Amino acid sequence: LDIVRLFGAIALLYLVLALATMKFVGAFLHVPEWTVPFVAIMGGGLLFSAVLRAVAQGTQDYRAFTVSCVTDGFSKVAALAIFMTFALGLLGGVLGFAAGIFGGAIAVGVALFNRYRAVGDCEMRYDWRRIALSGLGSAAITIAGALMGSADVVLVKHFFDANQAGIYAAASLGGKVLLYFVGFVPT
Repeated sequence: LDIVRLFGAIALLYLVLALATMKFVGAFLHVPEWTVPFVAIMGGGLLFSAVLRAVAQGTQDYRAFTVSCVTDGFSKVAALAIFMTFALGLLGGVLGFAAGIFGGAIAVGVALFNRYRAVGDCEMRYDWRRIALSGLGSAAITIAGALMGSADVVLVKHFFDANQAGIYAAASLGGKVLLYFVGFVPT
């Protein structure tokens, strides 16, 4: 439960930072300001979902992990289809993606709650120094990978018009699909 509170607080921090910077970020990316807090909420949801899935995986509850992943994907597709039917545009896309994130988080959360609700409170000692060191290293690698994989699209979105940025983003995504498709093949 401590870890859930910790990452819940980090997710809340995402939202606070997004609210504080939404004018600047919205102007830089040429997107409506309201999308910035939504992206922060989704980022916090992804973080929270990942923590719950890690608990499920660490306790070898692969069924809960799988149900969460499948629910995430199904919820996204179903919500996007519904929102596209109503022609909600960008808002529909954001809401559809959020529906998947929170659908998966709820699925794994319910499974873990049902499995561990009878477990009473117990004392846990964490080695916070070790957690911080490994977490910072992992965060640095993740951020570096995200920047290498996506920073170009953000810069193109800022400096080019919407059509050119869209074409570039599609080409970039196509390249990433090819890269990840063959990435598992050992060399």
